[in-house]
Amino acid sequence: MVALWRLVVGGVAAVLGVAWVLAPTRMSRLQTRVLYFGLADDDYEQTDRQQLLGRVSGAILAVLGVAFALGLSL
Repeated sequence: MVALWRLVVGGVAAVLGVAWVLAPTRMSRLQTRVLYFGLADDDYEQTDRQQLLGRVSGAILAVLGVAFALGLSL
């Protein structure tokens, strides 16, 4: 049961991380909508630095998700 739970949570983290690497602006807008229940204005352009930060954090999330799914720990 614990192994299945780790696999599901790790898989979700890996998928979200990869999505964040591929489309950081779209994921940032989705995050804004979820956090503010759709009431925030998300009509903005991200700078290159913000996109890079989104890509790096997405890659870290994906790597940690895979590690968690495989049962590896720090």
